[in-house]
Amino acid sequence: AITNTKFIEAGYNQLRFYQNAQLEDCKFNANMTIDFGTNDVDADFTDCTVDGSAPLTDIIYLGDIVEMGVDVTINSEPLIVEAKVADADGQNAKYYLTLAEAVNAATTDQVVTVCANVELANTLTIAAGKVVTLDLNGKVVSGVSATAGTTAVISNKGNLTVKSSVEGGKITTKALYPDTNWGGEGQLSFPSYANNTVRNEGTFTLVSGTIENTSAAGGA
Repeated sequence: AITNTKFIEAGYNQLRFYQNAQLEDCKFNANMTIDFGTNDVDADFTDCTVDGSAPLTDIIYLGDIVEMGVDVTINSEPLIVEAKVADADGQNAKYYLTLAEAVNAATTDQVVTVCANVELANTLTIAAGKVVTLDLNGKVVSGVSATAGTTAVISNKGNLTVKSSVEGGKITTKALYPDTNWGGEGQLSFPSYANNTVRNEGTFTLVSGTIENTSAAGGA
């Protein structure tokens, strides 16, 4: 274990791990990079800080978590990289902690690839005028609605294309309180609100993958 150590700025600001490591109460300079030189390394950071109060994730190369199977924990919490953005040929990849950050950062000709199963706490919105290609990559993007009212996992107001380059990719939702009080005598002929997996107000193309809604029968 490495404890109570300060990594000062130097000519070569890189800390690379080739084996499992535990770091506790260490301080890093904001201009350095932490990365990994071999697959399947475990690195545990406890009470570690970065100069200038930057988050530790700013100096960890997130791509190694996705591409090399590295496991990183920060204060006992696993570091999950939800998505990457790259050119259509896979070049110029950049990795993001959240799918929402990746979607917002992507430009028209780039692809957002989901790198881990994602449970969205808030609706993922594709803004008007935004063009997004989303590769589910065999992962699951989900959302659970725990309140009565209109909801959506993804709200598309732009141009969204969804595909899954690996089998099993899907976008799914489950409403715990769908509107089931409709269609009967003295009731509306349609639900008063809808729980959508994808609410489309723009252009939506599904190339491959699954769109799923597992809300109770009779809901929408």
